[in-house]
Amino acid sequence: MHKLFHTLSIQFSGFITKLISIILKVGAFITPTLSKRLVWHLFSTPFKGPVRKNILREKLFSQAKVLDLSFGSSFVRTYSWSCKGKSCKGKILLVHGWGAYALSMACLINPLRELGYDVISFDQPAHGKSPGRQTDLPKMVDSLDIVITQLGAFNAAISHSFGGIVITNWISKNINRGQFNTIKKLVLISAPKDMMATIKQFSKKLDLTSKHNAHIVERVEAITYQPINDLTITGFLKGRGIMNLLVHDENDTWVPLSDSMQAAERVDNGELFITSKLGHTKLMCSDLVIDKIKIFMSNH
Repeated sequence: MHKLFHTLSIQFSGFITKLISIILKVGAFITPTLSKRLVWHLFSTPFKGPVRKNILREKLFSQAKVLDLSFGSSFVRTYSWSCKGKSCKGKILLVHGWGAYALSMACLINPLRELGYDVISFDQPAHGKSPGRQTDLPKMVDSLDIVITQLGAFNAAISHSFGGIVITNWISKNINRGQFNTIKKLVLISAPKDMMATIKQFSKKLDLTSKHNAHIVERVEAITYQPINDLTITGFLKGRGIMNLLVHDENDTWVPLSDSMQAAERVDNGELFITSKLGHTKLMCSDLVIDKIKIFMSNH
C-alpha cells in the first residue's frame, strides 16, 4: 500500500490527475477510510520533480556554506552566503514553497548579497536534501525555528508561495522571543492568504469531494491545534509591527492574485506589487521584482 501511495504522489498533471481523482471518488464509496488516508497522504507529500540544470544555481551551490542542523531524529540542510563588501548590514532568510527547495529562490541571493546582507536558505523537511517523504505545516514551522534559533538573528525574510504561511505562522508563535524574533521586514511572494485557500486549491486540482475536504481540514486542525479559520497570514501578522511587501503576478494560476490583494489590505504596513505574465514562480527572477525588493530592503 505504501508503494501505491508513493506512486500516486507524483506531480499532478493531465491523465494522472484525472486518474487520481477517479480513484479517490470510487474509493470514497468502497473504502472511505482508505480513501481519506490516501487524500491526506497526497496532501502531505511534496512533489519532487526533476531539477533542471541551471548555471546560477550550480555556481551558488558550490559557493555555499552547507550545514546540517539536527531536527529530531533527522536534519535540516542549510545554505549560507556571505555579503559582498567590507561590512554587512545583517542577515536575510529565504523560505521556499511547497515542493521546492532552497535554491529555487537562487535569483534573489546575489542581489541581496550585493545589497550588504548575508543570505541563508534551507531545505524544509521532505524537500531538497532534507530527508523525509512527508511533511506538514507544524513540522515546517519547527524546522524554521531550528534554523532561526541556530543561525539567526535575521533582519528580514523573503518567502515564496506556501513558505509565506510557514514564516508568518512562526512569527505569530514567537513574537515574545526578542533575541530570535528580530524580523522587521517581510516579503511574501505568490503567497496564499490562508491555509484554507491552500486546501481549496489542492481540492480544485483533484476535484475532491466535500468529505475529502472536510477530512483535510480536520487533520490540519488536529496537528496545528488551531481552527482552520485562524490559520491566516493576516491573523499571523496582526499587530507585529513588521513592514510587509506582497508580490504577486496577475496571471498566477496556482495562487490567485486576489489572495495577496486581500492580505495587503488587512496586514499592518502592507504594500502590494503586481506583475504580469510571469506566473507563480518566474517573477522571482524578474528584474522588476528584484529591484522592488532591493528598494524595499533599503528604505525605512
